[in-house]
Amino acid sequence: MFSSEKLTLDSRDLLDLTAPYSLSKRKGPAGKLNQAYRHAHGATIYGGSSEVHRSMVAEQGLGMPRSRG
Repeated sequence: MFSSEKLTLDSRDLLDLTAPYSLSKRKGPAGKLNQAYRHAHGATIYGGSSEVHRSMVAEQGLGMPRSRG
């Protein structure tokens, strides 16, 4: 969970630092940053990994009731 969330935050920061060049469909480093930003959002939902891990932390670490069916 940490790595996918960190990838999202870091790619967002890099996209902001290089705007407006990274916001358009360019070739080169700016285009790669744009692609990394779009990929980062997909990485958080591969199999619902972030939500499942948050639920597991809440159940096991905090003693909360099970939230998944």
